[in-house]
Amino acid sequence: MGWAHRLFFVVLLVDALLAGPLGAAVRVTASRTETLYAADAMPDCAKLSKLADDGLPLSIVRLRAEADGAPAGQTTFRWSASGPGLLVADLDIGPAGQSGAVAGLCAEFGDACVLTPEKLPFYTKSSILWVAPTCDILPKTPFKPFRGGVSRVAVQAVTGARKLGRASVKLGFGHTASITLFADGADGVGNRGGIPSDINPQFGAVVNPNGVTLPAPNKFEFGTGAGESSSVDAGACTTTGSNLVFDACKLDFLYKTAGKFVATVAEKFMDGSALCDSVGVRILSATIIPRLVVELTPKRATFASGDSVNLRVRLLNASPRVGGSGILLIGEGVLTFIFLTVILGATARAASAAQAGMAIGLTLTLVHLIGIPITNLSVNPARSTGPALFVGGWALEQLWLFWVAPIAGAAAAGALSRFLYAEEAA
Repeated sequence: MGWAHRLFFVVLLVDALLAGPLGAAVRVTASRTETLYAADAMPDCAKLSKLADDGLPLSIVRLRAEADGAPAGQTTFRWSASGPGLLVADLDIGPAGQSGAVAGLCAEFGDACVLTPEKLPFYTKSSILWVAPTCDILPKTPFKPFRGGVSRVAVQAVTGARKLGRASVKLGFGHTASITLFADGADGVGNRGGIPSDINPQFGAVVNPNGVTLPAPNKFEFGTGAGESSSVDAGACTTTGSNLVFDACKLDFLYKTAGKFVATVAEKFMDGSALCDSVGVRILSATIIPRLVVELTPKRATFASGDSVNLRVRLLNASPRVGGSGILLIGEGVLTFIFLTVILGATARAASAAQAGMAIGLTLTLVHLIGIPITNLSVNPARSTGPALFVGGWALEQLWLFWVAPIAGAAAAGALSRFLYAEEAA
């Protein structure tokens, strides 16, 4: 091999060494790996950057990156995150403390020093803050308990054009301490339709520290889900019809309209962290019609002067009857009748076998879209029995309706089909 070829390979080797990774060990450490929720989505990094790790709020994590053997003062760190939460500059970049490229791009930061995807490439410091999500992350369908979540923060160390290596860490939120919101003594778990109540449901919250030393509480903030909220102080309390003792209660909310709502509670701590929960409620309505009745005893056509008469005045409720059992029976029965009628018709001898599946499937979808908001439709007694056995209480009390109504609807569908397809059966 000639000297020109040798020189060419040496140049390639040097170029690869300069551009390639040095293989330095990159580590990232976290001040904590499990957090509470954040009470506010606008952190004040001018204050946070001055706090030691053990003084940070329980909703915030400080992350530090190190690259072994990297040239001091020449290594930059490129941060990224996936999942809920925010990355925040670990710098005092308040109005009087901005510096470097970050200040040049982010003059609008002020104390709200959130590193958005556009700003993050300009932040190359070896430490960064991660802020847990706020209570807004709670699901809008609270019939299942929310078990929290996980985010991942990654960092890449770079010296000049050399990539030294990568490291990452997982951060959890909502896995440790918790709060549970009750409406009229029920937590709503498994109740897709919401806890039925009048216009004045009574809310109570129970806090479970689960081994975590919680900061001093600030307030419990309750929300109706209809635009009204209120803060109350912590204190043992009870609600009507429940034997539970709560850590905070809200007893005087009044809903102005009927319907389904997602009520919320957040225990907000002095350090800026929070615990959150929600529960579905279904506000029922009624038309109030009072009637005053005056009765005289004894009853006579005429009375003479001096006759003794007893006068009784009664206030009666003349409102039309709106029974929950009636709507359940009618809804389940009629929709089951429709479903079974389509099944029997689609599988009759004269029907097209190729179209049967589509007709039955579309009908099942339609009856559920109609019935679930009204009765938590099942059209299947076995399907209703399973959840009722696990939920117990009110679910078992209503279970008979979800047997009687589908059986009655199915029987009616069978009788109609026997009449419609009598010639075919013969």
